[in-house]
Amino acid sequence: MARSFRREWTVAPGWRLLGAALALGLAFLAATNERAFNAFFRLDARLLDQWQRLAPPDEPTGEVVVVGIDAAAIREKGRWPWARADLAELVEAVAAAGPRSVTLDILLTEPGPYSEVNLMRAFRARGPEAISLLPVVPDARLAAAIASAPTALAVAGASTRAIDDLPGLTQCADRALLEAGPQPFHVECLLFPLALFEQAASGYAATFAEQDLDGVLRRARAFVGQPILTEAGERAEAFLPAMPVSALTVCAESNAECLSYDARMEFLAEGGSRELRLWRADGTGPPPAPLTPSLGLWLDFGALPGLGAEGTGPARLVSAAALLQGDVAEAARLTDKHVLIGLTRLGSIDQYTTPLAREDGAPGVVIQALAADNILAGRVLRAPDWAEDAALAYAGFAAFLALIRFGGVSVALLIGFGMASAAAPILAGWAAFAFGGLVLSPTMPALSAILAGAPVVFGRVSAIRRQLAEARETRAREEERMDAAREIQLGSLPFDADFTALGFETASICRPAQEVGGDFFELFRLSDGRLFAAVGDVSGKGLEASLVTALSKSITGAVTDRTEGPLGAALAAVAREFVRQAPGAWRREKGGFVTLALVRIDPETGEAEFAAAGCEPPLVIGADGAARPLTLPAVAPLGWMEAPDFETARLTLRRGDTILIFTDGVHEAETPGGDLFGEARAAEIAAEAAPGGAAAVVKALEEAVSRHQAGRAPTDDTTILAVTWRGAAG
Repeated sequence: MARSFRREWTVAPGWRLLGAALALGLAFLAATNERAFNAFFRLDARLLDQWQRLAPPDEPTGEVVVVGIDAAAIREKGRWPWARADLAELVEAVAAAGPRSVTLDILLTEPGPYSEVNLMRAFRARGPEAISLLPVVPDARLAAAIASAPTALAVAGASTRAIDDLPGLTQCADRALLEAGPQPFHVECLLFPLALFEQAASGYAATFAEQDLDGVLRRARAFVGQPILTEAGERAEAFLPAMPVSALTVCAESNAECLSYDARMEFLAEGGSRELRLWRADGTGPPPAPLTPSLGLWLDFGALPGLGAEGTGPARLVSAAALLQGDVAEAARLTDKHVLIGLTRLGSIDQYTTPLAREDGAPGVVIQALAADNILAGRVLRAPDWAEDAALAYAGFAAFLALIRFGGVSVALLIGFGMASAAAPILAGWAAFAFGGLVLSPTMPALSAILAGAPVVFGRVSAIRRQLAEARETRAREEERMDAAREIQLGSLPFDADFTALGFETASICRPAQEVGGDFFELFRLSDGRLFAAVGDVSGKGLEASLVTALSKSITGAVTDRTEGPLGAALAAVAREFVRQAPGAWRREKGGFVTLALVRIDPETGEAEFAAAGCEPPLVIGADGAARPLTLPAVAPLGWMEAPDFETARLTLRRGDTILIFTDGVHEAETPGGDLFGEARAAEIAAEAAPGGAAAVVKALEEAVSRHQAGRAPTDDTTILAVTWRGAAG
């Protein structure tokens, strides 16, 4: 019954359809709704942050060095922004160290106080007195310093026309072109440096901080672009390298280590690789850096501590103060390196929250250096184009799983499977990051698996609760029927039979192992005046055995009473009638049988006859406890033979003799360890109690069996019947 019950543990179609609908609905929402997409992006990004914190730190390549204008440099030269002469002094110190390239993360969009423009203003205001200022032109000095080494100058990107007071420096795209074909890498306006510095520089470096929706910077730009119209009136794109790319590619052409890139951006064409490839003249170079559709680079921040923040003593951060003070050892660290110069003082506005610098933030120039270092080391994380499709496909897979019936599976296994399905995308995302440098989107498929599984589990629990309630009701009804059957069965046994008037003392017990059992006994006076006693044991237990028991009991008494001759002949007649009336399927297919022991006693003379089928003959014990042997051959139980023959044993009882008959529930009773009670022990206990008569024998044997079982539930029905002959009455 338990097996068929478990097969019914299936989830109703409504719950399964709900789970599939929730999973697919979530996937559809994430694919079509911007707010939902952004919410999952934030969750995915937070997971990526956590994985980066748990990952071991990376060693910087050592090829990118930051010259930081830190607190010490501010103390050296005064508050920021510095005078152009001070900035020129710093650039001169860097250029003198022989770097491979220099990148200024400083906007040079305002003329200095002693520039030609400002000198003319001063001349108008102060007259000839301003001529004394002409020998000192710090802007020209800074321009000369910039020209002394391959230098890239910062170009600011902006999304609006925010600068109107710097004519000639701002380059903005045509709004109509932007609206006609917008691209993720587009910027509306670019703010260039002054022409004096622009002419001295070797290239541009677009500085662009791309913070995510939660304010954390996780990506750097590789390029920015603006739509333009060619002379032929055709639409085209003008690209400008961002600072990480410029820092690696703006160098002296004669330098064999100089890197370059495809300025035509052919990798963006139809079927392009979407990978930024930098190479040297000999064709070698760092591994390709994968680009997001916005030409962004997903950064691995593992090398951030090695590039350094103020006060940590980093290996790749040189203080501007040390260079200004002429520190030769610090200057030597810049030789043949890609150098970025920028503000690193804590508290400056150029600070950004990153996965590994969340409290005080990391300086923008350090993040740009990290991006360049990632490119050189091949550590740029890849956000594959198929990641979103894979997330949607997994949501569909979760929906498919929700539709499976999962019949017979336990709730614990179902919950475990659901948790594994939800954890699989998270674990896959971690493995992809740790071993493949991939950025996946695990939160949406994980949540879709939860939404798909929750109704299924709830439906399974509901089904089990409903079926358990039905099972309890069925069990209660069955128990009522079994209790009624037990009462009927036990009520049919002659417990209250009293034959003291005939000179007999009788005692009996019958204990079914279940609600109803297969044991029975009979005790009545035959029509010829003799006392008849019988004990039977039907194979099996439960309701089926109880029905055969009732049949056996009725046949035994009725057939014996009407059969003349020895008791063995009466038992043979009982056996034949039993074969005729017993269920054939029960006998043939289940091997059903009945063991039976019969006794017939003349109350006047004590003459007793004994017969047995499939069991040991009854025990006869004298008043002194001595056993009186009976010999009967072993014969098959009722139901195994169509027409068996049984012998009859005869014995003349003495006054006080006790006849004891019991079923195998006595001698096969087990201890918790499995030791059997045994027939010999039963005979010994009966012999000790025999002087007390039938009641004493039954009580002593019952108590001994109970002590032997030591609380273990009986495995078989137990019946004991004792008859003591006291002699003919009066």
